[in-house]
Amino acid sequence: MASHDSLMFFFLAGYLAFLIILVNHITFPTEVVTGPVFLGGAFFVFIVINLTREVIRRVKAAEENLKLLNDSLEQRVAERTRELQHSQEFLKTVIDSLNDSVAIIDVKKYAIVGVNAVFLKESGMMEDEIIEEHAMRLPMIVTMSAAHRTIFVPCGDGRFRKAGNGRACPL
Repeated sequence: MASHDSLMFFFLAGYLAFLIILVNHITFPTEVVTGPVFLGGAFFVFIVINLTREVIRRVKAAEENLKLLNDSLEQRVAERTRELQHSQEFLKTVIDSLNDSVAIIDVKKYAIVGVNAVFLKESGMMEDEIIEEHAMRLPMIVTMSAAHRTIFVPCGDGRFRKAGNGRACPL
């Protein structure tokens, strides 16, 4: 039994004893009963106040820990976002520096997710007309790969081959 439970029991027993004295008209000094009962009640209130303070302290500590974790997470997300943007800018720079026409296709959706300037010039289209367009709707893209993203380069006759495989265009 916890200390606050025993104090509650003591307070209840004293209160019942006080009621028995009053109901039965027993001549007994009530101060002998009420003094310890009120003292037990005071201890109980003291314990409740201390428990409340402890709970409040723990809640504040948990809130502070949560705030620190949230700040740390936000910082990591910001760092990762910067890294991802840098990586995308680098990829765009590399693709735009190629002399070949390049389209990047997300083959899960069969959507074009990127093209270089040479591709735009050769296709005569604007980038916003091509990005997210289904690759099969464009006549110059006729081959897909099982890879998540595949870069295709033109063969010169309207057909494309997978970039980097070192093979010439099929006849």
